[in-house]
Amino acid sequence: MQREFALSRVEEASEYPLGLITAPAGFGKSSVLTQWYQSSLSKGNIVGWVSLDYADSDIRRFASYFIMALDRAGVEMGALTFAAEQCLVELSINSVLSKIIHALANINQNIFLIFDDYYQAESSEVNNFVSSLLEYAPDKLHIILSSRSQPDIQVGSKVVNGTAFEVEKQSLCFSLEEIKDYVGDEYGDNCAEKLLAQTEGWAVAIQLAIVANKGNKEIINLFSGKQQYIVNYFTEQILDQSTDLERRFLLYTSILDKFNVSLAKAVCDIDDVPKLIYDSKNIQSLVVTLDKEETWFRYHHLFSDLLFKKLKRDSEATVYALHRKASLWFEHANQIDEAVKHARLSGDVDRAVALFLKAGGWELVLYGGVSLMRTLLRNFSVNDFERHPQVRLAYIYLMMKDGDIQGADAQLQKIHIIDEKVGLDAALQRDFYVIHSLLRIYKDDNKSADSIAKLESLANNLNTTDVLGRAVLRASLTLAALACGKFSIAKIAAKAGLNEMRQADSILGVNYLFIHLGQIELHQANLDVAQAYLTEAGNMAEINFGIDSRLKTNCDINLQALNFWQEPNQLNADKMLELLSNACDTDGWFEIYASGFTSILEFLRIYQGKELAWKAISLITLTVRKRQIQRLAQLELSLRLTAALISRDANKIMLVMETISEGDIFLENEDHSYSWLPFCETTLALGIAYLDGYKSKNIEDRIETSIKIARRIGAILYLIRLLVLKGTLAYSKNAVEAGVKCILEAAQLAANQSIKTPFFMSPIAVELMQTSIELNAANPSKLLETNFLKNCFESRKNLNVTITAVPQHSLLSKREMEVMSQLAAGKANKEIARNLDMTGNTVKFHLKNIFAKLAVDKRINAVNRARYLNLI
Repeated sequence: MQREFALSRVEEASEYPLGLITAPAGFGKSSVLTQWYQSSLSKGNIVGWVSLDYADSDIRRFASYFIMALDRAGVEMGALTFAAEQCLVELSINSVLSKIIHALANINQNIFLIFDDYYQAESSEVNNFVSSLLEYAPDKLHIILSSRSQPDIQVGSKVVNGTAFEVEKQSLCFSLEEIKDYVGDEYGDNCAEKLLAQTEGWAVAIQLAIVANKGNKEIINLFSGKQQYIVNYFTEQILDQSTDLERRFLLYTSILDKFNVSLAKAVCDIDDVPKLIYDSKNIQSLVVTLDKEETWFRYHHLFSDLLFKKLKRDSEATVYALHRKASLWFEHANQIDEAVKHARLSGDVDRAVALFLKAGGWELVLYGGVSLMRTLLRNFSVNDFERHPQVRLAYIYLMMKDGDIQGADAQLQKIHIIDEKVGLDAALQRDFYVIHSLLRIYKDDNKSADSIAKLESLANNLNTTDVLGRAVLRASLTLAALACGKFSIAKIAAKAGLNEMRQADSILGVNYLFIHLGQIELHQANLDVAQAYLTEAGNMAEINFGIDSRLKTNCDINLQALNFWQEPNQLNADKMLELLSNACDTDGWFEIYASGFTSILEFLRIYQGKELAWKAISLITLTVRKRQIQRLAQLELSLRLTAALISRDANKIMLVMETISEGDIFLENEDHSYSWLPFCETTLALGIAYLDGYKSKNIEDRIETSIKIARRIGAILYLIRLLVLKGTLAYSKNAVEAGVKCILEAAQLAANQSIKTPFFMSPIAVELMQTSIELNAANPSKLLETNFLKNCFESRKNLNVTITAVPQHSLLSKREMEVMSQLAAGKANKEIARNLDMTGNTVKFHLKNIFAKLAVDKRINAVNRARYLNLI
């Protein structure tokens, strides 16, 4: 029947960003919302509906339903729909929020989204998600929540400020006229008045009273009391009036969230289930149809709870037996999530674990089953982890994929492996070492010199038929070797792992190893090969996991970095930060972060963006704090020094330089160069600071050490950058021949792959390029190098680089500029005085002012600083 007054209240609520329908169970919230939903659809509105249960408190599941509801309602959600079907396992929730808001911004009409039974899914994460949408989504979005109680989303303040409207239970109570319409003309006014007086208009009590009295027009079985007791009473009345088969059906199926004919048969051991469902008035009065075909059903939650409590009181053993039957049925139907849930509810944890491990356990992740694994793990408690460490290992892997590395580490410590060779179940031992190897990669914890040898041994000692286990260990070996600069070992391991992942049919694993191979080739400056690997990985990720997947993010970070090293203007810095933010929130490791942040670093040196610098610092600081990666903390120092140089903050510059020096690790050990990358990167940062007039101790020795490391391990991209730095530093000290020699060697290494960006690291480097071209114009043996440098020099004109310099008139006076020019020409004080017709004391006075304005203390530093600022 139409509930006109209640519908008018819901209509009013729908006009606000947030509409709330709050009332205890049985007040007809869902019925009224269904009527409003159908009416709104008939008007051509965009309306979505989501019915929630307790499992939907998982934020990714909730957000997935949000997206799919919008998609079904006709809102174009693009790649988000595909990601939602995968339960958003590849995206951070912040990224999901921004993408939803962006999608909604393109809609020109009102969008209504109903969440029925919101109380079942309510959690702090879900509440925050809804609150964020209400705050940032366009005004066209209207969210309607149906709940038994007021959700914790600051409803009071929202009502006061006019952004929310609440429909309470008084608006949902049946009026006398509505009761008369419901019971029909055959019942007298006295009957309707009695129903109103004793049920207070509570919809479910009115419904049960009519069913329980079986046409007795006097309705004599009512009594005064609390509403809950009325429902208990009438439910008992219905059971008492039911046949044995009806009673058995009602009680036995109460253990199920939903059921169809086949499932009900399996659980109840009743053959004629269709007749009971479709013909029994007692059963029809309590069930709700879930689909248009009328094949799936459920009870109203209120009835289900009452029926289940009675069943449990009568025989708890029966409850366990019924759950076991349900588990067997769901296993046969290949619905593993329900099979595991009912096995756990039957009290048979061992069976639940066996089903989970049969489904794949932690290996589900490598077959795109993160969402399923997340759902399955919800069935296990901490006590279950103690008895079943393989389940704990799967939980640890899930924590790693979600970015909770510290939590994963703490959980792994609880698995006690006493001896590597004796007393261990083979499957557990294998799983432990595989998951442990992955955790060490995420923690960036392969510092010991024997890490590589151990991983090689573990991979080789696994059974040759265990291709997935061997492949994962080889992927870990690849990254451990890459971290130590052992590129040959890394490449061999990655290719072997790639073949094994293919044999194991893990598309996800193949994707990861393509990324690893791309990163190796990028370090070795084989950019064409790196691009082939990364492009293939990106295409696979997009096809199999969606355009916004974590894998696609990791590919895009590396591809953007690769293109940047060839041409600086190929980097979209804001996009790179967005990609890095996603990787930092979810599934990333040091090499991914390093690839993105080092390109941002060099971009900042060329384009001098203050705002971008501090955005990057905020992100890397947050990631270091969350991930506790020591090498990333060293990169953070390079970024902080670069930002301080851009801001010309002398105090910060000196402080960061001191911090870098205090934490230095000179890597002379041939067998272990674990911090080679951050060491080279901080060397570059200190070298640029030196060119800017901020001298650090032994900078030449440090550059030589870095070059030695880069040569030894074959890190050609870093070797190019370091040679440019060395040459630029020499040139700044008027050692022109040494400077030209270095930059020509860098050009020789860079020419084949057109790696231009390192040659723009400072204005002095650009000046050195021009000088090198001029000095070698007639040298045929240097034709390759000079042509490449010419291309670089020409490319710089198209970079739109604006050197952030203080105008001459506001920094140095005209007379100081004259002194500065003499100083740059290498003139002594007496020569400057004679050339400018001033006294020696006047020269000293001007030099003192120049040093103060440029924040330097030496003549050579003043010259370098002036060149950097384009003053000379």
